[in-house]
Amino acid sequence: MRKILMALLLAVATTAAAQVRITPQLKEGLKKTYHYESFVATDDSQQVSSNFDQTYEVLASNADSAVVSLTYSNFQQSNTGQAPTIGGLFMGLQVRFSVNLDGSVRHLLNGKEMREKYPADSDDSDSDYLDYLFSDNYLVSNMVNSPIGLFGKTITDGMQEQGDDSDMTYHYQLSADGHTVNIHSASADDAGSLNIAKQFVFGQDWWPTVFSFSIETDLGREMGKNKTGMKATLVE
Repeated sequence: MRKILMALLLAVATTAAAQVRITPQLKEGLKKTYHYESFVATDDSQQVSSNFDQTYEVLASNADSAVVSLTYSNFQQSNTGQAPTIGGLFMGLQVRFSVNLDGSVRHLLNGKEMREKYPADSDDSDSDYLDYLFSDNYLVSNMVNSPIGLFGKTITDGMQEQGDDSDMTYHYQLSADGHTVNIHSASADDAGSLNIAKQFVFGQDWWPTVFSFSIETDLGREMGKNKTGMKATLVE
């Protein structure tokens, strides 16, 4: 009887973890800081690494939505001659955006303010580029590869999803306890190959404790291989 009961309990637990909805706590005053370690490596052994902190804070919350701020700090980069990562671009700027109650991103709230503070002599100061950089579209596309990238999403173990801007198909794996999500995608053709991997490990409040992301490309003998990776670890 005990073996039968344990088997039933295991079956229930497995069924419960077959699907989860990522709905984070959004209580006003909540703050989460992640420490990032990231790198870009090329086939000729050139590598740029950077470290920075990324802090999310819930500024306001009501029955309809919440307002979240995002700030970067403590940015360090191994090769200052290379283009800065997104952390370096937004250093010193506060990004304020609204989210639905399930955590999914709605709108960038201070795009005009951020654009006015952006260095006018930057190599990326082209007007069309800045219009995109400080837009809802860029905010959403950037958040996909961040700790909050799955907020508001329902994950089913084994599900597949087509990428919005490519022919990539993303495959989702859900852990038995429902708190770890692994995402993989790969493609190959005559031009080369591309492999993408992400992992989210969620705490009890459905904010990630660890987020990692990597891209590997192999574009053949002329272009070589490249690998980009980052790991964000919750520090407070």
